[in-house]
Amino acid sequence: MNLRQPNGSLIVQGPRKPQGQSGAIRFTAEDTEWKPTQFVQDKAARELQISEMFVRATEHFIMRESEPKCRPFVNLVQNEEDDLDVTVDTAQGRKKMELVEFAPLSKYGPKFENAPKTILSGDKAKLAIEEIRRKSGHQGGTERMLLLYSTEHAFKLDPGAIELMRRAFMDDPPRFERIYYVSPHDETDGTAWEIYPGAEGPMFAELSDQQLGYGNQDFPHPADMVPLQAKLCPKT
Repeated sequence: MNLRQPNGSLIVQGPRKPQGQSGAIRFTAEDTEWKPTQFVQDKAARELQISEMFVRATEHFIMRESEPKCRPFVNLVQNEEDDLDVTVDTAQGRKKMELVEFAPLSKYGPKFENAPKTILSGDKAKLAIEEIRRKSGHQGGTERMLLLYSTEHAFKLDPGAIELMRRAFMDDPPRFERIYYVSPHDETDGTAWEIYPGAEGPMFAELSDQQLGYGNQDFPHPADMVPLQAKLCPKT
């Protein structure tokens, strides 16, 4: 399959990028099935796929969005290899954006298939903060944003983890102007979140970091869900 950038130029196929397993559960009248999302395997094409997914998601809503808003995001262009991944026009001017997959395989690996079914919010937040600070030190700066994404269900950043990250960056800001997260639903659509600066989640206002850290507000792993078949009661 030939893949093209938004400007129409052909993407040269390069290194293949592994992925985890995540995706939506589909319900039909006859059955329930989980089809893991098949992301593009080429690294550059994957980055374009996720960038376009993020832009598409922001057209509707950004969870925890702060003021001044950066929406709308338009005119997405993929950059050369020696630059940040993409450039995009925003309501706050033209920005560069770096993509990074949250996949802490050094702790939960070494391969995606070794990942656990679930991880506590505090553990995910700690590892994601470490990765962001590493990226921030090398690539952060004015007019620059960071976009996180995940392809493994266990590595999805749940609302509690995002709140912990928001609090940490408010106390010790990163060099990036904004930090976003897109949670894929399938190959093209997802939900966009703003992590930094981000808006406080009202439901977490009374919860301490420790209380948030022991939770996991994400859905159960699809592989653990067992469909139940309803049986009609006999007439009496």
